[in-house]
Amino acid sequence: MQENTFQENSIKISDVKTYNELLLDNAYDIELIPLSYSGSESIIINMENLYFFDSAYFIIDSGPRGEHSIKKFTQSGKFVKALNHLENNFQELPIEFVSSLGVKHLMALDKLNNFYILDKDLNITFHKELPFKAEKVKESDGKLFFFANKRAINQQPDSLMYNFIVTDMEVNIINKFDPFTISSHSTNVTISTTNSFTNTGQLLWVNAISDTIFNIQEDGMHPAFKVDFQIPPFKKKDYPEVNPGSLYPMLIADFSWGISDIIKTDSYLFFMFREKGSLKLILFDAKSRQSYTIEESSGDTVQDVIPWPRTSLNNELYGWMGERNIAWVDNWNERDKNSILVKVHNHVKENINPVLIKYKFKL
Repeated sequence: MQENTFQENSIKISDVKTYNELLLDNAYDIELIPLSYSGSESIIINMENLYFFDSAYFIIDSGPRGEHSIKKFTQSGKFVKALNHLENNFQELPIEFVSSLGVKHLMALDKLNNFYILDKDLNITFHKELPFKAEKVKESDGKLFFFANKRAINQQPDSLMYNFIVTDMEVNIINKFDPFTISSHSTNVTISTTNSFTNTGQLLWVNAISDTIFNIQEDGMHPAFKVDFQIPPFKKKDYPEVNPGSLYPMLIADFSWGISDIIKTDSYLFFMFREKGSLKLILFDAKSRQSYTIEESSGDTVQDVIPWPRTSLNNELYGWMGERNIAWVDNWNERDKNSILVKVHNHVKENINPVLIKYKFKL
């Protein structure tokens, strides 16, 4: 992206307008998909993402110890099956990351350094042991983009110590960029903080302590959006002695941080970030260059809600709501029975699992 375009895409948080009815006023074609409960295997504990193809939803869930699973539901929300681990050489390996591959497959990484392609029935159709460690993988324009997050396997050569490795669909390396090093006495460690790596219109990546969202392309990292925080972000150069393990308490006490859940459409950019300990929701309108936010309200004043979008599929936005998301609401008997809140409440009372809310949006 050219420098002048990047500057135009600077999002100044001090100029953000509060618009609490932003989604209620501007969402349309709203559809609720209640996810059914069908025994313990179907329970969604902490929904992280979802993908849709072959008339089915594939829910990426995580458990209390960070273990991941894939749960398949029909288009109407009926549970089909779950995949809780990846089988490799008679081993059951934990799932570390899942992403979509085109419109017919999923990609997965295990806790070691193996890459898999899964079909619509969650069967493994392709497997390859990687010569490097990858924490995440995304597909774009027929290329695979592996992200390491400064992690490596034992005996990984220096020539593969790159955060981004680009390959073809057979996992042959095409390019690599953003090199890193690991101390000789350290192996299989995570030095970096968390990050967001999404593909909704563009392949976008941001580090949790950065103010710049990058467009990741085959030839490297291109700055796409700059978030001009009111409270400045953490700068590593200003705190060279800070141990990564003690960084989180500093972030929630003093800094803006944690840009995540990035969704880019032709007209809008949605994302979240933390201002010290508070969660901020931001919508950037690319046409008007105006940004909006929604502030939290009490259960007494809110009549209905549409959840903030967490992903975009086929030009439609998706959020989800479960028991934890409506715990702040009261006076159920006095609420409109046709409201989204009441419909979600009635579903989770009987089915435990959350409700997907699909909608389109236009200001």
